[in-house]
Amino acid sequence: MGLHHYFLYSTYFNERRFSYYFRLFDSFSSDRIEPIGVVFQLAHVVESTDFHDAPVEGEKIIPTEWAIHQIRTTANFGTKSKVLNWYTGGLNFQVEHHLFPRISHVHYPAINKLVKETCEQFNIAYNEFPSMMAAMGSHTRHLKLIGRTA
Repeated sequence: MGLHHYFLYSTYFNERRFSYYFRLFDSFSSDRIEPIGVVFQLAHVVESTDFHDAPVEGEKIIPTEWAIHQIRTTANFGTKSKVLNWYTGGLNFQVEHHLFPRISHVHYPAINKLVKETCEQFNIAYNEFPSMMAAMGSHTRHLKLIGRTA
C-alpha cells in the first residue's frame, strides 16, 4: 500500500469514526444523559482536580508548567475496565489524553504507568479513581461543596 493509499484509508476511517462518535454521543433529546458530557464531568469536575481563577493582569495565564497543569486539572477513572475504555474511546484515561492527544487510546494503559511513575518521581499528585462510580461519588460531593459556597 502506497503512502497516498494509507492517507486515504486513514482519512476515511477517521471520518467514519468521528461520525460514529457524533451519533453515539450527540442527541437532540433533552431527556437522555449525554455520555460524552458525563465523561467530561468525571474527568474534570471532581474533588481532586485543581481549578484556577482567572489571571490578574500581568500574571501568567497558567500558574504552572503546561504538563503539570494538565495533570492537576484532569482525572482518570476506571482505567482497569476494558469495557469502559472501549465505550469511552479511551477518554477514561483523561490525563494521558491531555498529555498525548495524538496518540491512539490503545496505548494509554502503558503510558499511564509511565506518567504515574514520573509524577511520583517529581512529587506531583496524580488524580485517578478506581471506578466510574468512585468518580461519580467525587463529582457529586464536589457539586454539593461548590453549591454551598456559591
